[in-house]
Amino acid sequence: MSSRRNFTFFVSTVVASMALLSGCIIVDGSTNNNTGGGGGAGAQGGSGGEAQGGSGGTGGAIGVGGGGGAGGGANCVGPNDGILDVKSCDAMNITPASAGGTAKLCMSGGAEYNPPGFDYCTGKVFTVFQSGAADVLQKCLAKIPGDAVKSCDVQLVSDCVSEANYAACPTQKAGDHCDAIAKGCQAANPPQAFDAQACQINLNPLLDTTVDAIFTCFNTEAPANLNCQEAHDYCYSAKVLAIP
Repeated sequence: MSSRRNFTFFVSTVVASMALLSGCIIVDGSTNNNTGGGGGAGAQGGSGGEAQGGSGGTGGAIGVGGGGGAGGGANCVGPNDGILDVKSCDAMNITPASAGGTAKLCMSGGAEYNPPGFDYCTGKVFTVFQSGAADVLQKCLAKIPGDAVKSCDVQLVSDCVSEANYAACPTQKAGDHCDAIAKGCQAANPPQAFDAQACQINLNPLLDTTVDAIFTCFNTEAPANLNCQEAHDYCYSAKVLAIP
């Protein structure tokens, strides 16, 4: 497997797949790596135009399989379209009693823990995603039933991340960064594959600060033995999908 030591370039983007929660893996349906199929990115059209999604890939280990990528169409959500904040996380079906809710706690290895969707809402949704996508994501998480089975199903959290990804309008920053990474990977010796289409789907809903954090991770935190694609999978997982 090729290492990133064969080339150096400094650009910001991501195409990724996994996050860890007590040993579980979240596989985002819009991604493309060794664990899940990747959806195609939507085209970046003019105002009001619709973007055509790509074909989906095969299923991942734990979580949703690769879904067809949907570009932001006429009804996409942008960075200023949200009205909710983190307080909305306390009014969901999966909100535990410690936060005023009625959801059952989850159990693993004899230890109890909050429903993963609740912790993701309070710890990531409103600090990682643009406001429009954050609203979509929170509303999706709020629909997860609060019983002891579904409230603990990390797959349902993954599905909500995918919904937010597909709802977000394409952004210039996402497109520029993903294209630059793809060119850098191709210029490596030997050339390395990178899915720029899935990358843009994943980056579209993110805050600029989140994209910058992924950029920093790629250059300074990702293990040096990872190839281009793997390094971005690693960083996207750490900065976006990992549940606090």
